[in-house]
Amino acid sequence: MIKIICDGSGNGKYALVVYDSSGKKIHYQVSLGGETNNEAEYLAVISSLDYASKQLEPTLIITDSQLVVNQILGKYQVNAENLKPLCRKARSLLDRSPHITIQWKPRINVTEADQLMRSDVL
Repeated sequence: MIKIICDGSGNGKYALVVYDSSGKKIHYQVSLGGETNNEAEYLAVISSLDYASKQLEPTLIITDSQLVVNQILGKYQVNAENLKPLCRKARSLLDRSPHITIQWKPRINVTEADQLMRSDVL
């Protein structure tokens, strides 16, 4: 199983770190993203979903944004207009890729992605 840990921040950056089934890091990405923290969190998940949709293995995506996970899974409504198109895109990618699971974990579990995003890589 591939595992992707992703995170976004209010400074407009988002990051994802990809591990293969043995736990070896095989890919990472740091990008400029949205204007708000929630937009950056969505863009991190969307980038992760896009990467995972091209893989053949089952993939677990982990993020520390409980709001984003619950909105994508339909547990929470999306009231913010700026998040609606991002949520639709994420749902579409997830719906087309039955081998992908998305999960919320507290921030402590996304440390490497958080550190990458907050670094001066860009």
